[in-house]
Parts: sequence; structure tokens; C-alpha cells
Amino acid sequence: MRSRILFLMLASLLAAGSCQRQEPAMTAMEPTAAAEEPGRGDWLVRSLRAEPGTLNPIVATDFSESQINSGMSGHIYETLIYRDPRTLEFKPLLAESWEESPDHRVYTFHLRQGVRWHNGAEFTASDILYSYERIQDPTVKAAHLRSYYQNVEKVEALDDHTVRFTFSRPEYLSFETAGSIAIVAQSVFDDGQDFNTHPAGRSPVGTGPYKFHRWTTGQEIVLERNPDYWGEAIGRGGYVDRLVFRLAQDPTTALQMLKAGQIDVLTDIRAVQWAKQMSSRSFEAKFNKYKFYTPQYSYIGWNSLRPFFADKRCRRAMTQLFNREEFAEKVLYGLSEVISGGLFFLSPYYDSSIEPWPYDPE
Repeated sequence: MRSRILFLMLASLLAAGSCQRQEPAMTAMEPTAAAEEPGRGDWLVRSLRAEPGTLNPIVATDFSESQINSGMSGHIYETLIYRDPRTLEFKPLLAESWEESPDHRVYTFHLRQGVRWHNGAEFTASDILYSYERIQDPTVKAAHLRSYYQNVEKVEALDDHTVRFTFSRPEYLSFETAGSIAIVAQSVFDDGQDFNTHPAGRSPVGTGPYKFHRWTTGQEIVLERNPDYWGEAIGRGGYVDRLVFRLAQDPTTALQMLKAGQIDVLTDIRAVQWAKQMSSRSFEAKFNKYKFYTPQYSYIGWNSLRPFFADKRCRRAMTQLFNREEFAEKVLYGLSEVISGGLFFLSPYYDSSIEPWPYDPE
């Protein structure tokens, strides 16, 4: 089976703020992969903007790590829940069910039984407790995660397949914070070696549909489909035999690799490339192109600790001096829209009644 070439558009959201506008997908003139039933086998090669420093999900801070480890809902490592990319609803993953206390402070997760790490060890509540303790350990380089758990009073393993998170007060992100905790195998990391530099950072052991195969420094990272994946029973198994993440250090190089057939999926693209280099008939005859909304945004932040920006009238004036609509249209080629804040505009938490400050240099 030949490798199908897909082109996925991930335009940035502009905000103090903006959001990508969704338009009809453009596909190749021949039948597309989307029209066929998914099959098993073959490889899928993706571009990777930068080589990750580590694949340990607790200490990693770069986007490349999340692309490899997590994907949309878990390649190597998985979380208790995941957000459905189509409906944005939370769905069960390593937790098969949960309860929330009436005061919205306590979340109890019931774990799937029969889940095993790639090394064969059983996944249990102890792994979650161990992972939480590593996040809270000041010697572990996880400051970027610790701030999310500052209002957690305790995490308890009630039994091998039940874990409970208790928060000091109710917050709208508490459930997501608990359910999306990064989880590593205690059987792998709890061996006396330094957690931050543990060898498993370069040879990860997860519970997901893909297992680590090879990391060739400066070239590529390869994952293999996990034949013993717990999710096969509920239709969550991987489709391709291998996922290859091939290093392309800038969008220009990545596009050249796509045209040369060295990668199959390209997501790291500049707006100008999409608008100019990828709009020819010859390009669209060979590649399938897709546009879709992405929960990302760009912004200019005013430091309110500085006297000049301490006055909200000054911050508003500076905001209204920047023509965001014109920037979105001319610089981002109409691939972004202005939004009012940092929440994804399709999220249930986004208030569409709040309108962005208009451009007004006067």
C-alpha cells in the first residue's frame, strides 16, 4: 500500500487575539484517504520541527515531545481522560468512569483493568500516585506542571484501580487538571536513578497504541504499533505499523521534504506558504489539503507591573492602536480571526458576547 499524502493546516490563532477561520477542505483531484475505510499497515512519516530534549512527559516542556508522546489522545503515554477533537467533550481513556462531588472539590476515577505498560507491568493507581509525587517533588524539573496542582490537597490510591483527587476549592479546570495528569510507570522510573535524566527519557515506556522503537539523534524518532494494546478491544488501536517523526528544522525544509516524498503529513506551515506555494493546481492535484480550527493563539502582553501599563486605559489604548483585523487578513492571509481572549472560541468556557476592542487609533 503506497503512503497516502495528507496536508494538515495548523494556522496559529492571533489574539490579543484571533482564531483560525474554518473553510471547506481542499483535497486532491483523485479519491482521498478520507473517503476510504481506514486500513492497517504501512508507515506514516510526519515532520518534526525540533528534536525533543526528552520524552519523559513530566519534565519535558517542548511541543515536539507532546507530538510524539501524546498525539490527539495518546501515542506512547496516555492520560485518564482525553478531549474529543470533534466534539470537545471529555471521554474516558485510562479511566473508564469517574464521579464528581457535589461541591466540585473531589474527583474519583475508576481505572480500566487489564491495562499494561509496554514493559508488561500492570497499570495501577500506584502509578498515578507516583507520578503526582514526582510532579510535586521540588528536585524534579516539573515547575511548569506544579502550578496546575497548587490547589490539590491530596491524591489517594483507594485501591489498585481507584484514585481520588481532592482540591482545596472548586475551580473550573479542576476536573481537566486531575484527568490529564502526566502518568509514567513506577516500575520503570523508581529504580534509584535521577528522574530528570532517567534513560527512559530516550526510550519511553507507556500504555498507548504505539511503542518506542528507535531514536536516531538529529534524524528521526520511530514508534511501532503495539500489538498488545488494551484499546484494541474497543476499537482504539493504531492503524499504521509505524509512526516516523522526521526532523525538519524549519517550514521551508519541511515543505521541500513533503514535495520530495520524504514525509507524508505536514502540520508546521506558515500562512504565506499555504496561500502562495501550496495553491497551484499541480500542488493540489498531488496533495490533500485540510483547514481546521486549532486551540492556539498569539498575543501581545502588556506588563501591568510597569507604571506605564498599570493604568488600564493605557493598555486599552495600546490594544486599539494595533489593527488586528488587517494583520489577520494581510499577514496571515485570512487564516485567522480576532478573538477576545485566551480561551479556545469553540470551548464552552468562551464567552462570545464579549467582543474584542476594535481598532481605533483616535
